[in-house]
Amino acid sequence: MGRFARVCGCGRVVRPGEPCSCRPARAPDLRPSARQRGYDHEWEQLRASVLAEQPRCAKCGAPAEHVDHIQPVRFRPDLRLVRSNLRPLCERCHNARSARQQAEWRRREGGV
Repeated sequence: MGRFARVCGCGRVVRPGEPCSCRPARAPDLRPSARQRGYDHEWEQLRASVLAEQPRCAKCGAPAEHVDHIQPVRFRPDLRLVRSNLRPLCERCHNARSARQQAEWRRREGGV
């Protein structure tokens, strides 16, 4: 059985499998996979250990869900598995830090 056209939230009828023209085009994610970026079994074990020892966000005290590299792996790959370079963060604090870092890197590299 064929797929049917759908109605986008903007009211336009859209062909099956195609995005509506009201939606911005999504660029493909060109980053290497998480494993290729160093988030392997060794990292997963260390991450679990850090969260077990420090279950609260280092910034706000909320339950931690992420382990953050204080010195980003991008600049200091040698500190990837060094405990003193790690801290637990909650989702909110982690996302805020990531957004700040991305903006800073774009400015530094001549982007937006």
